[in-house]
Amino acid sequence: MVRNPYAVCEGICRNYRSQFVAEERSLEEEAALHVVRCLAWQRRNVQACGDCSVFFTYEEMCAEPGRVAQRIRALVPELDDLNLRQRVPVKENSYDAMLTDMNERQIARLDASQIAVFNRVFREHRDALDHFGHDLMDGEAGGC
Repeated sequence: MVRNPYAVCEGICRNYRSQFVAEERSLEEEAALHVVRCLAWQRRNVQACGDCSVFFTYEEMCAEPGRVAQRIRALVPELDDLNLRQRVPVKENSYDAMLTDMNERQIARLDASQIAVFNRVFREHRDALDHFGHDLMDGEAGGC
């Protein structure tokens, strides 16, 4: 599974800001490099595993949970009770929620300087984003 790289970067930056110790790069740069490495690994996984795996995007899973669950069950029939349309504990069990695409909300939290850093990294590794159909964002938060 892959997800919008900007939403992933936002989550990394928001959740690890207090723990990050600056070394050679900013947290934003580290987050973008991590996402690029993950995309490269997922690309290799899809190519190497082909028919013995299931690939889908976070966005697809949120939009069509029944269809994604069906594809997973087709690969692993023992998961016959897999249900992606149920309420699940969120944020260390502070509340329950249905599977929801959080990309827009997360991307809206980004500022232009963060997007600029992500884009610098993503431009250098454009093939990783292109392979999964992700475009570079302009400098305005909230749009992709």
